[in-house]
Amino acid sequence: TSGGKILVDKFSRDKDGSASKTVRYGSYQRIPEDGNEWKITSQATRRIRNYDVLPNGIWVWSTHIDDWMEGDFQLLKDMKEKGYHHILLNYNAFDDEAKAVKTRQLIAAAKENGVKIHAWMQTFREGTTWVNPIENLGGGQGRYKQEEFDRIIAKAARYIDDFDVDGIHLDYVRFSGVGVNAAYANNYSNGVTAGGAINEFCRQLREYIDSRLEGVIVSAALMTGNTLYYYGQEPSQMGKYIDILMPMSYKYYSN
Repeated sequence: TSGGKILVDKFSRDKDGSASKTVRYGSYQRIPEDGNEWKITSQATRRIRNYDVLPNGIWVWSTHIDDWMEGDFQLLKDMKEKGYHHILLNYNAFDDEAKAVKTRQLIAAAKENGVKIHAWMQTFREGTTWVNPIENLGGGQGRYKQEEFDRIIAKAARYIDDFDVDGIHLDYVRFSGVGVNAAYANNYSNGVTAGGAINEFCRQLREYIDSRLEGVIVSAALMTGNTLYYYGQEPSQMGKYIDILMPMSYKYYSN
């Protein structure tokens, strides 16, 4: 104690050099809570213990909402008991008006039970059609399609504003990897590149969300292998704006 106040913790700015760096709406904290290492995180774990991440989550299709609502949300409670703290809920649960009513009820129940709901949205893909975020202007010139960035960011904003989701999960935040929609086919002499398009979208989404609401978790699904060449995903750059990067591994799947 000092001066009648309780000293909870302390750090040395000289010793812990990263303390001089900050992130907007971020937190500088020990992780784990009783550990020796200080880390910068974009999420403050107010009123709960500090964790790197509560890692267990489950992807839920909109067609399964009724199952999650049965018996006073018993499945939700059971999954929380088993250690699943996150639900990535498919975008159709928000976009379909009939399902949206139940979605709001599920989100309210999740908050009461300490489970976070993330809106699982398609990024550069509409239905089964890929959306190329770069326009070929000819003559080796390209441009980032700001109108597509704005359209997707507006969707994320609606999920946050209208449904009070805890996070946004970006699926298909990439190029298809094949043909004209492969990343390697979308690099131009004026400096417009596939990797640049993905990074720029992630930056704009992060800045937009942070300007509106504190604490929204942004995650993204990653391909594996040569991700930059085929898909335009550069994890070291995306990680500047995305809280959680999720490499995808498929069982019983082939191209």
